[in-house]
Amino acid sequence: MIILGENDQTKIKEDVKNLIRQQLSDNFKDQRGRPVVKIDSVTINNLDIDEKQTDRDNIVISKIHAYAYVWVSFSEGQSNSTFELRNNIPIRFEYKEEVKAFEIVNAKEVIFLVLSQL
Repeated sequence: MIILGENDQTKIKEDVKNLIRQQLSDNFKDQRGRPVVKIDSVTINNLDIDEKQTDRDNIVISKIHAYAYVWVSFSEGQSNSTFELRNNIPIRFEYKEEVKAFEIVNAKEVIFLVLSQL
């Protein structure tokens, strides 16, 4: 069993939130084709670590369940919406000695899928 320090856990969650924010702000559209124009918040509901692939220098997050509270644009103005999101592939973190922290190494391959729009 891998035990992460509180600072590592916080950094990993913030990195995942930032990855979600980045994807949502990069021409992301809701299920009706309306573009996201503002992100109010991102909340991580669940984060599962793959114990078999994780070791001291590598952490693999197999499943992330998150909510994003956003504003979308349409012809008459803007509307708020909530996306329920999950990752398409595991997110890999590697310990970087030069910064003394874990960093995402496969951010470009990860896509967050919308499970539902509330």
